[in-house]
Amino acid sequence: MVQFNNSWDILLKDEFQKPYYLNLRKFLVQEYKSQTIDPNMNDIFKASYYLLGTGGSLFIVYRPDRLSSLFSGAHENGFEIKK
Repeated sequence: MVQFNNSWDILLKDEFQKPYYLNLRKFLVQEYKSQTIDPNMNDIFKASYYLLGTGGSLFIVYRPDRLSSLFSGAHENGFEIKK
């Protein structure tokens, strides 16, 4: 099960057990193992930085097992991670 370690865990607990979500997660895990997914994270951050300017927000859904690379990529591209 996915865990965010915050209040979203309670709100989404039942959703993460539904067949559509389990099928989607299984599909995405397989795709990430067998395919190159574009655009890459740094390209997303660079484009977002340019498009957002200084007053916007960026929301990203990312694999929990790769959060350290997400945080690193965000920092390298001038973003501050907030909850």
